[in-house]
Amino acid sequence: MKTIISSLTGFFLVFAFFFSYADGWRPEEMQVKIQVNNPEQAQQLYALKLNTDFYGPAYDHIIAYVIPKELEKIQDLGIEYEIQIEDLNKYNQNFWLTEEAYHTYQQIIDLADSLETNFPDICKKYLFGY
Repeated sequence: MKTIISSLTGFFLVFAFFFSYADGWRPEEMQVKIQVNNPEQAQQLYALKLNTDFYGPAYDHIIAYVIPKELEKIQDLGIEYEIQIEDLNKYNQNFWLTEEAYHTYQQIIDLADSLETNFPDICKKYLFGY
């Protein structure tokens, strides 16, 4: 009986821990677009070990997710940046409660059709069921 109670207690503690960080963003985390004008700047940014998402099509910028302390390091390097979203936690607070968070069935079908039409070499749509 003690092992069941301790197991359940442990489960609920782990469950509570994970849901306390359910937002997914660190406190005060922001989305920043950082201009990269030369390879030296790219190396300097790489050395900061920032949480980055992707480069632009021309590889002239980086989208990074930073807290104020990390933003200060970017400022110290003298690299041009633009804050796109000031508080990611607040920005995404009601994401799952809005209809924009979900796609309709027809939107998904339209996307699949579009992918098959525009990229026939790598996309093929299969219908399962009736």
